[in-house]
Amino acid sequence: MFMPMDFLRDMVKQMSYFKMNDLQIHLNDNVIQFDSSKWQEAQAGFRLESESHPGVTSEQHYTKQEYAELIALAKLYGVTIITEIDAPAHSLAFTQYKPDLRHPSLKEDHLDLGNPDVTTFLEELWGEYASMIEDVHIGTDEYNNGSAAEMKTFINHFNGYLKGLGKNPVRMWGSQDTIGGAAGVDRDLLVNIWFGGFYDPAQAVRDGYDIINTQDSLLYIVPLAGYYKDYLNTQWLYNNWTPNTFSSVKFDIDHPQVKGGMFAVWNDAFAAGTHYTVDDIQDRVKPAMQTLSQKMWSGKKPVSYTEFQDFMSVIETEGVFED
Repeated sequence: MFMPMDFLRDMVKQMSYFKMNDLQIHLNDNVIQFDSSKWQEAQAGFRLESESHPGVTSEQHYTKQEYAELIALAKLYGVTIITEIDAPAHSLAFTQYKPDLRHPSLKEDHLDLGNPDVTTFLEELWGEYASMIEDVHIGTDEYNNGSAAEMKTFINHFNGYLKGLGKNPVRMWGSQDTIGGAAGVDRDLLVNIWFGGFYDPAQAVRDGYDIINTQDSLLYIVPLAGYYKDYLNTQWLYNNWTPNTFSSVKFDIDHPQVKGGMFAVWNDAFAAGTHYTVDDIQDRVKPAMQTLSQKMWSGKKPVSYTEFQDFMSVIETEGVFED
């Protein structure tokens, strides 16, 4: 789902008020289920203007100037824009643009990591944006049944390539357990822990990674999809959660490798044809942001959840977000 620039700019201001400091923008993705015989027609998107590969950019997109201005605005408000180009899965926008990048035997949205043109293509995209972006995320999730060795090479290559462009740390979705563990994978990546079956948080810490708590069962919003959360269970989070709390383990509150928490919004249902608006997204984001901000800044519940909600209602009615 395309997020209008005005919506992102307003989101930056809202985040700043609640002292939420990272906004990760997922620039490419595609519908989950599609007919393999019609994969070139399936819904996919890459949302940033490209001069090196103009044909990859979707009709609904941000110009580079718009995106640079968003990054500058965010900086003024104390918010960092995390730019994610998700690969080598979720890459149907890329394989539709250049079919020779497609893996010959895996799902059509999987890039062929044995093809050096894949590395060249992604380097050209990242290189084009390097001077305008700040923190970066290379994706790496849900590359199913591919070569573990090739995947490890991919992660290490783009970690090194982007560090060479001045981007440090490089972020990734935790997926080490799907490629035989962390052996052979760089340890200076910042890892979003989202699904324990792909990478267990305790194992990630033992492996030496800094991590961000993005646990899917607690922190994923997928509007109107019927799975994960439509709205986060903010009462449970308020009373029980802190960023060091995972379903399988609870780290010390000041554990140096647990860098924070993050909730996510995935628009799977919209991509599949259930249409809704950014107002519907905001309605779900607002209570999530308020609650997680309280828990990530204080780690405590100084008042009851009901009192906290009442206080948030007062903030809203007083027009805090008016320009």
